[in-house]
Amino acid sequence: MEFCTSFSSLGIAFYYCLGIVAGSASPKPTSIALTFAESFSDCALFSLSAAFSLAGAATLEQDPREVTVQEGKMVTLQCRMSGDSMRYYTMSWYRQGPTGSQEWIYKEDGTYGEGFKDRFKIKELKLKNSFTLQILAAKQGDAATYYCRARITLEPLCSRVNQKPTYGEDRSPCISS
Repeated sequence: MEFCTSFSSLGIAFYYCLGIVAGSASPKPTSIALTFAESFSDCALFSLSAAFSLAGAATLEQDPREVTVQEGKMVTLQCRMSGDSMRYYTMSWYRQGPTGSQEWIYKEDGTYGEGFKDRFKIKELKLKNSFTLQILAAKQGDAATYYCRARITLEPLCSRVNQKPTYGEDRSPCISS
């Protein structure tokens, strides 16, 4: 196994992860440090650290906080929620490249963005509050800011509200179709 030990160039940038919740006008960002470097042996080094919070008590954290991967190797980014159940949220992954363009990797409806299905895999374990992104063979073009997005869903929220009405008829704010 070859390890990256000498580097010809190094770029460091700070990015933000955002958790978006319906009705929240301003998500709370926390800085991510993503480092991409290339060595003389053409291997890639990625360092990623992240933690961000949603409005309210729910918090999203990415683990591990730092990842080092050689080009062509697999890397796993795990997003975990604490303070609420992930089953009340729709989850997605997207990334923002160095030019600022955003690319959807995995959308809430279960579809992958163009060009991502072959090398990127998603594993949702909502009962364990875990949402994982695997890059099966990292490439230099994968150097980007990766965002785990949580969006609260109205239907499960309404189900929680309607579970135990406190009076005779159901007067919840949920819209029925």
